[in-house]
Amino acid sequence: MANQGFYFDNMFRAYPFLDSTSGMNIPEETVLDFNCFILSEVGYVAGTSKVWLYKITREGSYFTFSFACDAPDLSGKLLEFTKTLDDKEVTYIFSSIEENVDLQNIDGGYSSGFDCANSILWEGYIIIGNLSKIASIIEEGESVYDYDKLTQVEPSLIIDNQKNYIQSINIANRIANRVTTPEGCSESSSSSSSSSSSSSFYQEYKSDVVAYQTCISGDVFFSNGYSCDVSISAIENSVNFTPDAFSSDKGKFCGNEPEVRYPSNLVPGIRVGIAHPLVAGSVLYSGGPACPDTLKSINGINGKRLWILAGTGISIAENTQSNSLEISATLSGLAVCSNLDMVYSSASLNG
Repeated sequence: MANQGFYFDNMFRAYPFLDSTSGMNIPEETVLDFNCFILSEVGYVAGTSKVWLYKITREGSYFTFSFACDAPDLSGKLLEFTKTLDDKEVTYIFSSIEENVDLQNIDGGYSSGFDCANSILWEGYIIIGNLSKIASIIEEGESVYDYDKLTQVEPSLIIDNQKNYIQSINIANRIANRVTTPEGCSESSSSSSSSSSSSSFYQEYKSDVVAYQTCISGDVFFSNGYSCDVSISAIENSVNFTPDAFSSDKGKFCGNEPEVRYPSNLVPGIRVGIAHPLVAGSVLYSGGPACPDTLKSINGINGKRLWILAGTGISIAENTQSNSLEISATLSGLAVCSNLDMVYSSASLNG
């Protein structure tokens, strides 16, 4: 807040307006200072968009000063400040917002995609000086308007904070590449219910990005997770999320905790904070085996299908108890000796 000398000087000049003789032509001692802050993406363009004193309303001893902005997403959203004749001179007042006001000659149509409820689009404060002169101009129950944006605020008093700070957070994930169905197999014949649920999810959302939770605000805390580290860059003024399967703080998702039961990208459409039942016979929301229980490769060889064929003298048996394959060298079917020269040679040695 400025010193009293600054406000005293403002009683004799147009500030904080560009011109006190146009528009409403209010007494210079009425409004001594003003600041507003554009907090969200509303289509405000510095040097083009304007903020002006749109309306003054008197109800008894109460005076309400309403400021408008012609930024498209602020159309119909007025900053209002109320002061009474009984308040002391030089009064500091914070704004409230009146919405859905039908402003004449103001076009809307801009959409920033800002869908969070109860978000503050803009705010401000005002310093009101002496109301005695304006009380002699505006009668009780009367409102005066400036439809032509002539009672314009000094542009330097409009603080544009669009994209300057985080107001809310959305959590989303890009759907990982999924294996294509091998020839001869239908989608419904492969693994189970999670496959069919994924298919219906794609049909529903038609997008490769899934938003798990939107419009998170307040005190938000980020911590390192499985295969992911969180860091802050003071130089770039950013929070960075880095995938790291080997040196992340909590290690791999499939580390020493095979029964991790938190919503993840294993199942598209899982929402944070909503209870989801586990699939029968599984410890995961996605259903199916946990990571350590899944065969990923054999001797470094992987693929959609791995065929293990038993040759001569080798047997392969399935152990359903341990869910394993047992490969044994039985030598069954192998000839004892098929080279006659070797037989004769052996006979001569024995002789």
